[in-house]
Amino acid sequence: MNTKTFLATAAFSAALLASGLSQAAEGFQAQLRETRAAVVNNASAITDRDDRESAVISLNTSEGYYRLGDEAKAQRFLNFARGELGLPVAAPVQASAVVAAPGAAAATVPGTVTGLRPEAH
Repeated sequence: MNTKTFLATAAFSAALLASGLSQAAEGFQAQLRETRAAVVNNASAITDRDDRESAVISLNTSEGYYRLGDEAKAQRFLNFARGELGLPVAAPVQASAVVAAPGAAAATVPGTVTGLRPEAH
C-alpha cells in the first residue's frame, strides 16, 4: 500500500467513524458475504496484497463487533474492508442533533468551568 492510498483510506475511514453508520441485519450479512467472497476469490484487480491483508483484518474485526452487538462499529470496519477491496460502501446516515436536558444550563455554578462534574474541580 503506497502512502497516497494509505492517507486516502485513513481519511475515508475517519469520515466513516465520525458519521455514525447504521445498517439492517440482512444488509450487513449480505455485504459481509460479498466482501468475504471478494477476499477469497481475489476478485478485485486493483488491490495488492497489503490492501487485501488489511481488508481481512478489518473484516474479522467487523465480524467480532457484529457478534458483540455493536452494529455501528461493525459497519464501519466492514466499510473500511470494502473500500480496501474497491467494493461500494454503505452511505453514511445523517447525524441527529443532540439536545441537553431541560434545566442543564441552570445547574452551572458561577465561577466554575461549565461541563465538568463537581468532583473534577
